[in-house]
Amino acid sequence: AGCCAVRRVRPCMPDSSARRPSTRPLARPVPVTMPPIPPFCLQQHTNRTVQTPSPACAVANVMDALRRARLPIDYPPAKVKQGHGEAVCVILDLLCDGALENRGFKVKQPVYPPDNYPEEAPVDEDEEVSGDAIADTLEGENDDEDDVYVGAKAAKGDKTAKENMPENRIMESTTDPKQWMVEVENVAPMLKMRIEPDNKEWRTHLETTKELQDNINSKTDPTKESLGKLSAAIGGAMERIGTRESNLNSQYKDRVGEYHEIQEKLQEVTKRFDEGNSGVADLTNQLNQITDELETIKSDMDSRGDSMTDTGPLVKLKDAMKKIKKDITSMDIRIGTVAHNLLHIKIAHEHSKESEREQNKDDDDD
Repeated sequence: AGCCAVRRVRPCMPDSSARRPSTRPLARPVPVTMPPIPPFCLQQHTNRTVQTPSPACAVANVMDALRRARLPIDYPPAKVKQGHGEAVCVILDLLCDGALENRGFKVKQPVYPPDNYPEEAPVDEDEEVSGDAIADTLEGENDDEDDVYVGAKAAKGDKTAKENMPENRIMESTTDPKQWMVEVENVAPMLKMRIEPDNKEWRTHLETTKELQDNINSKTDPTKESLGKLSAAIGGAMERIGTRESNLNSQYKDRVGEYHEIQEKLQEVTKRFDEGNSGVADLTNQLNQITDELETIKSDMDSRGDSMTDTGPLVKLKDAMKKIKKDITSMDIRIGTVAHNLLHIKIAHEHSKESEREQNKDDDDD
């Protein structure tokens, strides 16, 4: 109640975490602001509250706080999001245990009050006991015992009849206990549900980044010290190398001059060698061109020699000439035949003209 008053939220009912809330709106108060985990429980003191616009964000904050507090929870966020049930009760139980443990609270063994009941009823020794009173008492007790016995027999008969009914009989298991234990051991690992951490969650990335940053900060100083020593050693070595180099330059100055002269000569020789190589390359190209031309001329000469020694074309030419002569002869014969026919036609035509002229003359004479 004090925590709710400080945070200005309505307190929940005692059984609101165990039973399902009513479907009527606003039947169960839900705080708009909630801390990641009650700070007074786990020594995470903070006055800042986290705004939770959605239940999913609130559940994510709760799961993240439980993970940071190293409290074992094997329930998925969907169960916690319901706001009631076994998962919520387990979380509250873990928080209460953690709060009591952090505050150093220890539960003592229960102390049971002693039994103050007398073992025997007190006896009034001053009371007078007469025979009639004892007889009346025994008589009443016998009557009561008879009534109880008769009622007990009737009740016992009804109870036996009810027990003999099939639906009221005691169920007896026919399973072997050893076999049952073996099956339980085989199935128990499969019934456990483990929540694997999601590497894509930004909180996991943030925690990993913080751990890496702490690791880097812890190793920065010794690394800087080692690098400083290494830099000093390298600087000393470089100075020694520089002094040694200057000494060598002063000692071998003449040799260095000779080396430069020889290097210049080598450059001149290399230049001439390159020029000679370029000339050789040009001559090689010319030689390749001449060789190609020679090969072309040789191929032409070979083809011409083959054509000169080959009599096949001559034979073909003779055959063609014979064929042409034969064709000419046949054409001459045809021309003569046509000329002869034309001559006969012309002669016949002349005869017909003469006969017509003679006939015309006779007609004129008459």
